Amino acid sequence: MRTPLAADVLLLARALMPLPSARRMPYARRLIREATEAQMHFEATRRCHPTYGDGSLMARVLYLRPVAEPVASDPDFLDAICIAAQALRTHYRARLPTSQL
Repeated sequence: MRTPLAADVLLLARALMPLPSARRMPYARRLIREATEAQMHFEATRRCHPTYGDGSLMARVLYLRPVAEPVASDPDFLDAICIAAQALRTHYRARLPTSQL
């Protein structure tokens, strides 16, 4: 997966919002996995993945047409942002050498 920016985190959170809380983390991990798969596809073929995009989390999530961005004070949006950030943190921590943890 391409290195995500803050906009990717917010977009991922918007994709999580329609789901019940218990399904958000597994779905976030799935979308991150799919963006990673798209990046590998792009590196191998120099073409975007037909469903998952160019390897960016943003491309993967935009394909899903996430909900409109709510106000930043929306508690549900804030919860979704936390889950999105935690999923990304877990993804990247799993790839760090032990010496960098």
